[in-house]
Amino acid sequence: MGNGDSKHKSLNEAQYFQRTRKKHLEFFSKVNGFLENTSEWIYVLKQELIQNSKYKWSKELLKMLRERENYQDLSSKSAFAWNKYNSEKNKVPKVDSNNVCKWRESIANLQTFSYEIEIDPNKKSLHRYLTSQSDCTLHTIIKMFRSSLMKIYTRKDGRKFVLKENISVNLQKYSKELDESILGFCNIMQKIIPKFFLDIPEKIQDLESIIRDSIISGDILELLILVRQELEREKHNEYLQGLQNIGFFRSKSPILGQLERDSNSNYTNAIKSVLEITQSNSIGQMHDAVAMLMNHISLSLYNPENPDAIVEDDTIISAFLFVLARSSAPNLPHYLSILTTFMDQTTLTVKDVGKGVVKLSFLLNNVTDWSTFITY
Repeated sequence: MGNGDSKHKSLNEAQYFQRTRKKHLEFFSKVNGFLENTSEWIYVLKQELIQNSKYKWSKELLKMLRERENYQDLSSKSAFAWNKYNSEKNKVPKVDSNNVCKWRESIANLQTFSYEIEIDPNKKSLHRYLTSQSDCTLHTIIKMFRSSLMKIYTRKDGRKFVLKENISVNLQKYSKELDESILGFCNIMQKIIPKFFLDIPEKIQDLESIIRDSIISGDILELLILVRQELEREKHNEYLQGLQNIGFFRSKSPILGQLERDSNSNYTNAIKSVLEITQSNSIGQMHDAVAMLMNHISLSLYNPENPDAIVEDDTIISAFLFVLARSSAPNLPHYLSILTTFMDQTTLTVKDVGKGVVKLSFLLNNVTDWSTFITY
């Protein structure tokens, strides 16, 4: 009797999986490109790499493509089709933006990169496939590109990377080449991603920033810091001197008093956010830290007795300066240089976080005038 029940159960399971598989096949048969196994993305990528053949990294990627077949990555290609099949969204709590002061240039839509990725299943899937999905061809291509750059520009000295001597002696030239290579590769990825994935939404917002976060991270971010440490010594020394000078300065500014009296630790958290910029492991994390810096400053300057008051720009600049001076983050200029070079134009010029990047850059480009920016 027990055996009979087991056979009946097995038969039901088999029928269930047959029906489920049939539903999947019916669904995917309507997905554009699923049955064609198109390799258009490989053709486009090869053409782009050939156009960039003056760079050493392109040869290694071309070699890998010749050995790769499109069918090897079908699970990754169908990621967005599965998103449509499993359309339930995870609810993620939104960042609380209550009790923040109003800027002359509104930052009402300020948000972190991580939150924007988390709440959108398409962005979240793409970010995962590019940054951590080891069996995805695009992730492999990005890893190979990054590895090629490290071989070209650096060598290992113990446990740390250092610039090769031939790079150091002509750093101006190679710095420009490195930046061009990274930006060029970001553009290549932007062209092939819509051709790689099946049924990808026509317009995923923040595609460019997701691509850049997957490339400008880890060892590549470390390489960019190394280059800027050598190339921007004079500017960096000026910044360190500015920190020292303002450290001796005893300000009676009411803005500093308001920041220090904040009982909700927003001033302290703003200082931590500056330090987090220089502890970031990717350009997306740097975006997060700048957004949180802006948020904590806005919370600190909020006046509950006049909640609709607009805080003037010179007050915001003063607050940024006090936070920056208190944080004493020595490598901040290098990270800001990377942000202004590699942050995509939409994020830098349209999104609210770009206003914070602009203010930090303004302060770092005018260190000798810091004392004039303090509002009394």
